Amino acid sequence: MSASNVNADELEQAISWMVRLRSGEAPEELWQACSHWRAANPRHETAWQALQVSEGLFALPPSQARIVRQALESSGRPALSRRHALKLLGLLGAGWLVLDSPPTRKTDFSTAVGQRSRFVLAEHTQLWLNTDSAVDRPNTTQAPRIVLQRGQIQVAHHAPGLAPLQVQSANLLLHTREARFDLQRQGQQHRLAMLEGSAEVQVAQHPVARVAAGQQWLIGADGLQPVPDTGMTPGTWVQGQLVVRRIALARLIDELARYRSGWLQCSSEVARLPVSGVFQLDDIERTLDVLSASLPVKTLRVSRLWARVVPA
Repeated sequence: MSASNVNADELEQAISWMVRLRSGEAPEELWQACSHWRAANPRHETAWQALQVSEGLFALPPSQARIVRQALESSGRPALSRRHALKLLGLLGAGWLVLDSPPTRKTDFSTAVGQRSRFVLAEHTQLWLNTDSAVDRPNTTQAPRIVLQRGQIQVAHHAPGLAPLQVQSANLLLHTREARFDLQRQGQQHRLAMLEGSAEVQVAQHPVARVAAGQQWLIGADGLQPVPDTGMTPGTWVQGQLVVRRIALARLIDELARYRSGWLQCSSEVARLPVSGVFQLDDIERTLDVLSASLPVKTLRVSRLWARVVPA
């Protein structure tokens, strides 16, 4: 059944469910009631799936995006008007709501959400890209260079007798002849973990700083700030694992969400539960099931893209 076959009443009900669930800390009973409503009629499920537009919303023309956003975020209203439901239905029928993200600039190396890749750039250099990451490798006759556009990389470079490797990301510039390091870009900030060797790092107009194996740094406009033990072993994503020691469940869920399309959230009732272990990244759904077997939690899957970890 296509979205154009959904009538205004069904769409209005679906919008009402969505805004109630998005209004804040919706109780588990409400999530379960929504699941029952969706299962009661195939048309309900079609209407619900038609609203899974969060990833494509920003690709709409501004006028259509405002209508949809108003319908989805008007949680302060007791009920959504039929007029808004009809407008949203019209957009769906016209095919303007798409799940695909808007096109992005092509880069030399990139990964999709949930994907990890390894590249051999030269005899002395290996590059790993974590989930949803992108890197450029400019052609240059000078020192080899890597530009991190988004996401997270791990680099192993061993060429002590050659020109240093340059790694650039926003206002950060790193030089090394022999090192293995993990670099994550978070907006204009970066997290750097030196796994082997050493490097020189410069941020904007700050003096060059030398960093060595075993150190972790938060790098921003104020320069380099040392990071104490975070409870997460850096760099293990290359082996498809997250290794954690007594971190909050909410933090683990936030990290797992990077490898899963859609929306994954942790309920505040269980957010502070301490978690330790080795968690696999190749099958996030199975990892969530493992958490449910070892902690007093369960995963409530509202749709293929929408899941929430709640008390068991």
